[in-house]
Amino acid sequence: MMRIVTWNIRDMGTEVKLNAVMKLIRDQRAEILLLQETKKEAFSDLEISKLWVDDQFDFRFSRAVGRSGGLLVIWDKSKFVVDLVQTESNFLLLKGKWL
Repeated sequence: MMRIVTWNIRDMGTEVKLNAVMKLIRDQRAEILLLQETKKEAFSDLEISKLWVDDQFDFRFSRAVGRSGGLLVIWDKSKFVVDLVQTESNFLLLKGKWL
């Protein structure tokens, strides 16, 4: 069974939201997490590693423009292998296979 979790988070700028994302990942044992409306222009490896359960992750994002938009996808590399990533404004495409 695949565990895909999606959430329109409406801004990831607060500690409350970050803690809620961490709890969601752990409670749901997410293998892929899709977040919409992050309202962030960039993410670092360090930021994502604080959210994810272990170091078996990869991620891609489509940056927000001003205070609008922003997409983030994080996945468990031991469960899902990505073959293709296409990122554009307000659009993120991942093609891959479940292991």
